[in-house]
Amino acid sequence: MNLKEKLKNLPSAPGVYLMQNSSSQIIYIGKATSLKKRVASYFYPHIEQSTKNAIMLPQIAKIDYLVTKTETEALILESKLIRRYQPKYNILWRDDKSYPHLMLTLGEEFPRLFLARKREGRVKNARYFGPYTEVGQTRRTLRWLQRVFPLRLCKYPLSKDTPIPEKKVRSCLYYHIKQCPAPCLGEISQKKYREIVNQVILFLEGNHQELLKHLEKQMQQYSKKLDFEEARKIRDTISAIQNIPERIDFKEVRETDLPKKIKITQGLSELKKLFSLPNVPLHIEAFDISNISGKQAVGSLVVFEKGEPNKNLYRRYKIKTVNKIDDYKMISEVLSRRYKRILEAGEKFPDLILIDGGKGHLSTAVETLNTLHLTLPIIALAKEKEEIYLPSDLSSKALAKEEALVKEGLPKKSKPLNLPANSPALQLLQRIRDEAHRFAISYHKLLRKKDKFQPIAKVTPG
Repeated sequence: MNLKEKLKNLPSAPGVYLMQNSSSQIIYIGKATSLKKRVASYFYPHIEQSTKNAIMLPQIAKIDYLVTKTETEALILESKLIRRYQPKYNILWRDDKSYPHLMLTLGEEFPRLFLARKREGRVKNARYFGPYTEVGQTRRTLRWLQRVFPLRLCKYPLSKDTPIPEKKVRSCLYYHIKQCPAPCLGEISQKKYREIVNQVILFLEGNHQELLKHLEKQMQQYSKKLDFEEARKIRDTISAIQNIPERIDFKEVRETDLPKKIKITQGLSELKKLFSLPNVPLHIEAFDISNISGKQAVGSLVVFEKGEPNKNLYRRYKIKTVNKIDDYKMISEVLSRRYKRILEAGEKFPDLILIDGGKGHLSTAVETLNTLHLTLPIIALAKEKEEIYLPSDLSSKALAKEEALVKEGLPKKSKPLNLPANSPALQLLQRIRDEAHRFAISYHKLLRKKDKFQPIAKVTPG
């Protein structure tokens, strides 16, 4: 595959690219709002290159990439990868001074949260969140956090051994306007203060749902104790989190997440090559059917975007037109309902459709799409032998590239297609298929449970 074809395979999505030399050493890491446009720009012959690029480009032997949800996430991931690998040509990122972080001073008995331009080596056991791209937005979010999660704002060293003089405490503005819980006066225990710190960490890690569950549980406990003042405070905190007017996507990218992200990106790239897709399948929709002897039959739709589940787009379907055991007709009904609605709404179609099933399920699905005059990339994954089935037209296109795929180190095609167990593409498809199955089963069980408790109809004699 030549350079031009490789550039075409890059997605038009935000992410991070890693340039390697012939020794597989990473020499440069960059971020992009569109990976395809940014990486291609290095190789435009009519654009005058900088001195750095003129020296670097001849050394590039391979380019890997990681897809991210947003440009901000790409920035954070780029920063972490640069600190981890220290690429030769990433001079500007060496000190990590350009973007702000939020620093939580966990080494203190009563930690503080504030803005930090760089990693302060003098602060012991501090935890950093970021970097963030917008300084103004980060400051506004910090002020919001300080109102919702009141941590002390003063810079005094505070511990049991070094108390602050009471005169200074009594003149503290933050204390009087109730923006500080006053640990210096003993008005909050260290244990309760740490609870607030842990809530801040959950928020900054992006675990908002877990945080809300924790707060709701706390609110109920205070209500049972008739401590309505504390319950009201927690209720206000919950309301504030649910109605944040402006916030950064605080989901933290951890070092331990990197192998998973790399695996997902490899899987997406491999899917594009294997099935000769026009685009990297950043939007995948998967379907499954669940029923017992045709009763309480349901269908499920799960959506994976950039290799991750987007549960806001999941859909459940109660089968309406099939009253007996017929998985094929059921899958036809679900696909018809889904894509008729997409057509009517004028929404974007998926890059790839995955059916949980075998050749018969796939054949029915293709026929259903044909009746809607739709030609969409679609495959099926059967559980027993993990075999992948492709429509004949898609297979014929893919077969033409078989020789090129073998050169790329990918397996030859067969009907059905069997990928090795360690294939990133197969593992991604299995994960999506299993999620569709789980979602269908959970809805089926819910309907069975509801049916079990339906009142028996009263029969009038005669």
